[in-house]
Amino acid sequence: DPSDSSGNTVYVAGATGGVWKTLNFLTKDPQGPTYVPLTDLGPTSGISISSIAVFPRNNDPGQSIVIASTGEADAGFAGVGFLLSKNGGTTWTLLDSARNFDAAGNELPQAQRLREFAGTSTFKVLADPKPTPTGDVIFYAALAFGPSRGIWRSIDTGKNWVRVRAGDATDIVFDESSGTVDA
Repeated sequence: DPSDSSGNTVYVAGATGGVWKTLNFLTKDPQGPTYVPLTDLGPTSGISISSIAVFPRNNDPGQSIVIASTGEADAGFAGVGFLLSKNGGTTWTLLDSARNFDAAGNELPQAQRLREFAGTSTFKVLADPKPTPTGDVIFYAALAFGPSRGIWRSIDTGKNWVRVRAGDATDIVFDESSGTVDA
């Protein structure tokens, strides 16, 4: 987590293990860092995670925005969309549709969502390191092997997504010299 100048806040995930967090990554303890599960769904099942991106806020890991993409394409696990935390992994919101919030900023009930991302696997998710002029985070995702495969972008911290390129997408990277998207 870039918000933690000590380098001790680290998020990890597994194809079937969910998202985990440590606050002592650089420990000298021979046992190694202590990890805490953030997205466990029960004692024997964790959600399939393919990629994590972290957007730092206010040099405070408790305010970092974390997005985890579900569905691990290399292992052949279908996902349900994205998990978003705006408080360093304490709580999570499921972003399973191209439209997850209404125009007033209220989260749409599951019954009103189209769930375009359900059944799709993700290879990678990125958070643009520069916020939009309104303070939102821009996310990009490479999705494959499902009904909504392609390159997707959200310019409003995951509330809404637009497919900018169709077809299987296995990777996405930033051009550090590129500009920002106007919100």
